[in-house]
Amino acid sequence: MEELMNHLQQNCYDVVILSDANALFIEWFFCNRKLNVKKIYSNPAEFDEGGKLILHQFHHQTSCNQCPVNLCKGAVIKEHIESMRKAGTLYSTVCYTGDGENDFCPSLRLTENDYVFPRATFPLEQMLKSKMSEVKAQVVPWKSATVIKQKLQSLATQ
Repeated sequence: MEELMNHLQQNCYDVVILSDANALFIEWFFCNRKLNVKKIYSNPAEFDEGGKLILHQFHHQTSCNQCPVNLCKGAVIKEHIESMRKAGTLYSTVCYTGDGENDFCPSLRLTENDYVFPRATFPLEQMLKSKMSEVKAQVVPWKSATVIKQKLQSLATQ
């Protein structure tokens, strides 16, 4: 995965992290590897005075029954793409990588020009297989991040 992240950075891709973990952990992970990301959407976290990690909800949502109340990844990806469009950046292709059930909702928000990369044998891949008629994006399962990197390289040469 680190090789893929280096490839993305060297080739000026917008890397956006959308995670149900916590922003503090994600920032540490990428900072320690000196990898830049355009935006992190995750649950805010902080340490209290006693050193205890306190997690907060990214948002509170009740409109999506596929996602937990603290984070609808589908809504966030849609909002991110729209905010970038308003800022003058139009994404010709969005590539979304995930593995869990909470990655299904954003997969449904992708278009025919986009790709979803489900981690092979994980819940997202199984959900996509069972509901392929609902998915517009091209589905490329992966066991190694090399698969994603190779697909991105082939897209760049088209």
